[in-house]
Amino acid sequence: MIPFLKYKLSQFANPYPYRRYTRKYKCIFIHIPKTAGTSILLKFVNKRISRDHCSYFEYLMADMYRFKKYYKFCFVRNPYDRLVSVYHYFARGGNGSPGDLYYSNIIKKEQMDFSSFVSIYINEYTIHEHLLLKPQYLFIYDHTGRLMVDYVGYFENLDTDFSTIAKKLGISGALEKTNVSPRDSWVKYYTNITIADKVFLLYKKDFEIFKYHK
Repeated sequence: MIPFLKYKLSQFANPYPYRRYTRKYKCIFIHIPKTAGTSILLKFVNKRISRDHCSYFEYLMADMYRFKKYYKFCFVRNPYDRLVSVYHYFARGGNGSPGDLYYSNIIKKEQMDFSSFVSIYINEYTIHEHLLLKPQYLFIYDHTGRLMVDYVGYFENLDTDFSTIAKKLGISGALEKTNVSPRDSWVKYYTNITIADKVFLLYKKDFEIFKYHK
């Protein structure tokens, strides 16, 4: 089959952003990067996963009726921990996209540790230029400060919070942990107070809205 035709057929069968599982379970999962999204998606699909890191706005514009009717949920993560996870993801090569490879090559070439990476490359511009660095609240809050999902789960309380969602949607079984990389506690990456303060200020709204402590 011609590759382009195959792509078009796959999009027809599993259209963006309302994938098959969203229509089957009548739900919208706002997949904020680095918040255990792959583990969650595996509860809905058992084949190839479409990691669509869409904000609420993309779902709303694609189909306002479905957006209003479907159960909408997401997971968030402590911004300190999430940024450490992003750093390690880049260090491993990311997903091979140009944006990921840009940071991956820098980290590898300069043998850059987390503190140096944050000090040099994380700022008020870059956190809006790369999807993985984007503040979490922007995925689920509108410009007036209104929450646009029905339920916000916490990465730190993943199993318990997902059980609430699973009960709502009629899903059974425990989450399978995927994309987990063994590493020290994120606390050890913030012994430099200057780095900790910088991350807090850059992601201040995430800390405040989701009630994470400095």
